[in-house]
Amino acid sequence: MGRRGAGGLVAGAVAVILVATACASSAGSGSGSTSAGESTSPAAVHCPTTPKLSERTTEEPVPADFMTAWVLRCGDAVRAVSGEGRWWFRIEERADTDAAALVTALRKPDEQRPPGTACVQVAIGVPYFALVDAAGTVLYPRVPLDRCGQPQRQARDALKALLFLETTATRLHQEQSQKSIDTGCGQMWDDAPAGDMLAHTKPASSRRMWPKTPDAVRICLWRPRTSGLPELVSAGTVTGPNLAALLTRLDQLPAARSCRARHHRFAVLQYIRRGWYDDAAYAEIDGCQMILRPDHTLGQLDPATTELLTRLSHG
Repeated sequence: MGRRGAGGLVAGAVAVILVATACASSAGSGSGSTSAGESTSPAAVHCPTTPKLSERTTEEPVPADFMTAWVLRCGDAVRAVSGEGRWWFRIEERADTDAAALVTALRKPDEQRPPGTACVQVAIGVPYFALVDAAGTVLYPRVPLDRCGQPQRQARDALKALLFLETTATRLHQEQSQKSIDTGCGQMWDDAPAGDMLAHTKPASSRRMWPKTPDAVRICLWRPRTSGLPELVSAGTVTGPNLAALLTRLDQLPAARSCRARHHRFAVLQYIRRGWYDDAAYAEIDGCQMILRPDHTLGQLDPATTELLTRLSHG
């Protein structure tokens, strides 16, 4: 509970392509003179470096006289940075190969849906991209739709067939700290004690924290930030006599008291048992010092248990 989707590669969404005055890009395929698009002066075309790619506001048919020199594609991906964890990057790619097949596919009309046609209700996405001519004019092409209202396969396949080469990777924000990776404290945890999850819980008296005794408990101590991911303060895996002492205290905690004080640190207690899984518990290290049990009930920490959690989190 309380975890967010982890990282991994995300299909790039291109939205707004920044056009800045510079040298003209290389020549490419197509025929005719330049007359359409967003810029008619020589330009260097790049992806934006904003935290999120904005939606394209306009999509145009490809004019008959537009000469495509190259294709720009932008997207986001998570990559490891040695010693610094995992980061989101804005990936800029360029294809200088012949785009004639793509342009031909983009100029096709939408297909009509015959009566009685069965369509799968799953949206098919197309990586956002732009066509660029030799003068730096940028065109955001409209992708024609098939009979089910999805981007036509011919256009999707033609775009995929282009040989894109990465030109720039710009670091945006951190997905997971190196400390989180090294300790096993995955940085997908929300600050559950401060979130909406408490609205679906209720105070309850002492009970077993987990039905099956864990082989170990990993304690990850976090400090919330005003924005972005929480900061991992310390982490430790508890076994043996220390684990037995900790479980004894956790199983004896009384029901939580009414309290609205804001906490500044919280701990995630990850359950570890070979061949078995159970949810984590969340403990407020300060503030109201409540603990959110895996069964969605609230217990009340005492100072000795809070101190024990803090000490064990330092390994």
